[in-house]
Order: sequence, then C-alpha cells, then structure tokens
Amino acid sequence: MQGWHPCTPLASPDRQHPIGPVNPWKMALASRAFCRLRCLHILIEHHFSSQMCLCTMQGKEKGTGMATQKNTIEIVRATIDDLELIVPLFDGYRQFYKQASDLEGARSFLKAHFEQDTSVIFLAFSTDEAGQRQASGFTQLYPSFSSTSLKRLWILNDLFVAPGARRTGTGTALLEHARQFALATGAKGLSLATAVDNYTAQSVYEAAGWVRDREFYAYHLFF
Repeated sequence: MQGWHPCTPLASPDRQHPIGPVNPWKMALASRAFCRLRCLHILIEHHFSSQMCLCTMQGKEKGTGMATQKNTIEIVRATIDDLELIVPLFDGYRQFYKQASDLEGARSFLKAHFEQDTSVIFLAFSTDEAGQRQASGFTQLYPSFSSTSLKRLWILNDLFVAPGARRTGTGTALLEHARQFALATGAKGLSLATAVDNYTAQSVYEAAGWVRDREFYAYHLFF
C-alpha cells in the first residue's frame, strides 16, 4: 500500500499497498512513543457500515518529546456518496506504485466496486485544531474465504495516507479499524502482502500484530 503503501494484495498480486507512502510509519509505528491513540468505537447500528472510530492523535517533535500538533481522526465505512473524496487518494496510491495518474479510471473502478458491493472501503478524515476537516486516507478490503477454517477471510489490498496526514496515526487507525471489522464479521482474519525489501511497512504491520508467513510460498500466474 503508497503514501502509506506497504502491501501487495494476495488476491490481486498486480496491486500493492501504500500506507500513504510508507514513510509516515517510519516514525509513527516503528516508535509507539511517537503518538498516543485513543479509539472510541461508536456502533450506531448492528451493521458495521454505521461504525466509526474517533481517535485523538498527538504528534511529538523528533528528539524533543514535545507535542507539536493534535488531530482528530475519524474512520467511517465509505459509500458511493464518498466516491469523489476517495478518487484522488486512490489515484495517489496508484502513482506511488509507478502507475500513471488516471482519475477517470480510478473513478470507474471504485464506482463498480460500490455498485456491485465487491469490496469494503474505510475512509479516514482528519480534523486539526483549527477545525479543518478533510479526507486523509483509506483502506480497501476484498472478500475471500478460508476453506480449511470454513470462514470468511479479508484481503487488505490497499492502504494509503495522504502526504499531509502522515505521522499522525492515520494509517494505524485504519489498520485497527480493518481488524475490528474483520472481527465483527466473524472472519478468520486478514491477509496482505508487501515487498520483501519494504522494511518500513514490515515494521508497521508487525508492530500492529501481523505475523509474517514462514510456512507457505506465494505463486502468481499473470496475464
């Protein structure tokens, strides 16, 4: 996953993950002291689509331990009404992985997923102390299944945080929300893939409790 993109999808190996260029995690996740996260899950309905996560993130200036900014991060399940907010983030994610900008292509791709209900997207909004609120990141999950456990499995295919929102805990909040969603849907868990040399992304996932697969090899057949 770009901007914050450290993963590559298992289900669709042609796409990787940005964690909004992974750099934000270099300080944010590798060092838990970097930020303080307080998550309040508000379940308005029994359907997870109505759940949101409100987190207060306080950054600290490198080397000083002094608080430098305080942002409120809101995570919501996106609907087709949020399409135009997600398009530029998704386009930025693709560019992080060396793809040419294609806003119309991104719009059509995401619109189809919303209309066909073939993925789940969580959108992050950041509000700073001045009251400025804007879409700051997203993660997209694709449904899969585990035959051995007879349960649903989610592929965390995309994760991206906008450049201006990095090092604020947005990526961490999105990962945690994806985890909570998987639990709420009774899934076996989540899977993702990342480049073998993407050490920043690896440290981010491992800090969040993800475990590297040391038992199976992954094979692809591209066309």
